[in-house]
Amino acid sequence: MQFPNRVISNINFCLAILLAFLGIFQDKIDATPVFQSIGRGHLLLLHLPIGILLLIGIFTFFRKSFDEKFLREFNTTSISIAASFALLTAILGLILSKEGGYDEEILSFHKRMGIITAFLVYFLSFIKQPGILFTSVLVLSLIVLTIGSHNGATLTHGEGFLQKPLMKESVESQFDENASLYQNVMKPIFDGKCTSCHNPNKLKGELDLSTIQGIKKGGKNGLVIDLNKLDSSPLIEKIHLPEENKKHMPPQGKPQLSNDEKALLEMWIARGADFEKKWKEYDSKDSLYMAAQKIISSTKSEQSNYDFKAASSTLISSLNDPFTTINPLNQNTPALHADFYVRAQYNPKKLIEFQKIKEQLVELNMGNMPVEDAEIKNIINFSNLEKLILNNSNITDNAVTELVKLPVLKSLALSGTGVTKKSLPVLQSSKSLKEVFIWNTSITAQDIDTNSTIFFYTGYVPDTSEKQALNSPAIRNESTVIDPKDSVTLYHRIPGVIIRYTLNDSLPDTFSSAIYERPLSMSRHTTVKARAMKEGWMASPVSSFSFFQKGIKPLHSNLLIAPNEKYRAQGSASLTDDVKGNIGNLIDGNWLGFRENPFEAIFEFDTITSLNEVILSINKSVGSYLVQPAYIEVFSGNDSTQMKLIKKIIPAPLTENEKGVSKNEAIEIKLDGSRAKYFMIKAMNNPKLPKWHSGKGQKGWLFVDEVFFY
Repeated sequence: MQFPNRVISNINFCLAILLAFLGIFQDKIDATPVFQSIGRGHLLLLHLPIGILLLIGIFTFFRKSFDEKFLREFNTTSISIAASFALLTAILGLILSKEGGYDEEILSFHKRMGIITAFLVYFLSFIKQPGILFTSVLVLSLIVLTIGSHNGATLTHGEGFLQKPLMKESVESQFDENASLYQNVMKPIFDGKCTSCHNPNKLKGELDLSTIQGIKKGGKNGLVIDLNKLDSSPLIEKIHLPEENKKHMPPQGKPQLSNDEKALLEMWIARGADFEKKWKEYDSKDSLYMAAQKIISSTKSEQSNYDFKAASSTLISSLNDPFTTINPLNQNTPALHADFYVRAQYNPKKLIEFQKIKEQLVELNMGNMPVEDAEIKNIINFSNLEKLILNNSNITDNAVTELVKLPVLKSLALSGTGVTKKSLPVLQSSKSLKEVFIWNTSITAQDIDTNSTIFFYTGYVPDTSEKQALNSPAIRNESTVIDPKDSVTLYHRIPGVIIRYTLNDSLPDTFSSAIYERPLSMSRHTTVKARAMKEGWMASPVSSFSFFQKGIKPLHSNLLIAPNEKYRAQGSASLTDDVKGNIGNLIDGNWLGFRENPFEAIFEFDTITSLNEVILSINKSVGSYLVQPAYIEVFSGNDSTQMKLIKKIIPAPLTENEKGVSKNEAIEIKLDGSRAKYFMIKAMNNPKLPKWHSGKGQKGWLFVDEVFFY
């Protein structure tokens, strides 16, 4: 062991000289971006000297329990290695500190503690063997290390990081009816998800999100909330970037915003980011107030104590599929939350499967699913269900009679269902219900008893003298992938509404666009844009629907390059299953995501097939780096190993006008009757986003859900 120890000793000597030099002349050194990247290795190495030093301490203080020869050899080697990592960690820390954005006072103290720790451990490597001097230096090293590590945690995670888990109950107690909505709801979101990186002690990007002044001021890259373009404020753009994107907020590995928190942030900013309006000044039917109330309710549920056992992760995983997902309500309880997706894929048998977690299921979201009264018998078995969403389902008053049997149900959403005022006394008989949502039902505010202990959300009732905007038209089609013989049916819930539409991707106007009178015939790909109009009302926003005709089905499809690990959907089967992805949900089981590698897939037909056109369906969400490919190539042949290029297209480049675009886009590739048994498609993702994009210079993402052949 003598030779390795001598080598390590010489390395340590060089590192000690370098550390002393950097410590003395650090103010005169400017770290280049390359050195800053090297400096970030400090975060990777800092745990090694801590662990080794603690291990040395254990062996030293309990040395009588170990063989003396072993202890002597262990000390000689391990102390030298600990010194190497301690010196190197301190050097990298000094380089990392040049990035800035930290509280100077805490940073300066942390650097001093790091340098002192490194030299104390280096000094230990000369003493080597236990004794009074060795033990004294070791104890001093551990004390200085503990103090320095605490300061490091403060720099990285903010003040009071270690105590935060113990402070959850006190956070809830700060709710005050007389305080602002920002103080009650928005500030806790910023404090919980943002201020560990953006606080006075750690000003990452020179941005402080711990105070109102800091939020308004912004950081070195400008404003985070731009009141001149509320719908595209930088803060909103960053929270919707893919999590692995380095500009995503919060950063990967940090606690992420929930969907409800994202929605509330967007709504609050869209309303002008009001920091002053008091909680009690909001109307209880205000959508912003209700979204905030939902966050408060979920926070309280996180603090609830459940006495039932947790379901196994294997069981939960077995119950998940692309159209039903089960997740923990939060990380600290065994309670579960379940969601159903895609109305056309609804399977009532899943409720029977869920009986395996009937004790743990606390929240169930079946909104927009065609749930029938007969299926309620399976729902009422969930004895700990506290929240149930059945909006726009097919249930009637008969279902309500059964639902009130749920013993701890607190929140019930019945908007857009067939329930009538006959259900009101039945609901009142529940001893647990606190809130019921009955928008778009036949029940009116006048039907509700003013002394009711249940809060009924009936929706906004407009002033008859006030002109209100209609909501957008909707479609009755269960899927946007339709048979050639099928047509598209539009509808609106308000009687007497006129629907005007276009099929050429232009916006429908209120005078000259075609009036919807009967179901619409579709071509291979058609985008329907529609808006509702009625005398005495403001025209609705434009709704847009992208329809695809079912095409020629290949016998087999095979991905030649695997997609990104996070966005694999159902593999190659996802490309020809006639199920469209939701552009707002990248993990809905339908999207294949590509960034580092191009999209390449080969399709085999049962016989030699003549194709006139191929359509590649992609998710184009420019703000989230999801853009059209740089080029697409199509190859064909009767042998999968010998194919030739038959078509190459280059889609139009991104323009700054598309900055806010988020849509399902169809890229059409004309083949003019090409005949072959095998067709291969290669789509190269955008290698470099343009200068006007927030991710300028970075690679774009390509998200594909379907390939259609005609």
